[in-house]
Amino acid sequence: FLGLAMFSFSHEYSVGLIFISIIACFVGRLANVFPLAAVVNLIYGRDEIRIPYSHQVVMWWGGLRGAIAFALALSAEQSLHH
Repeated sequence: FLGLAMFSFSHEYSVGLIFISIIACFVGRLANVFPLAAVVNLIYGRDEIRIPYSHQVVMWWGGLRGAIAFALALSAEQSLHH
């Protein structure tokens, strides 16, 4: 659905807004995943259940994609026109 929907609607593109949105997504995820993982690691200080840095990077990167962000973008566009 995600790939085909890009061609189903008429869109106006702004290169600046695209780059700002991508940077905001990277920074927003960074500001949530790493501090919360640090809190979890402090609370559960044992080695067996700590979240390693490599897993934190995967959580950060994995959250930057998905249909939820696409659905939110579509709903935001619809709410702007009403």
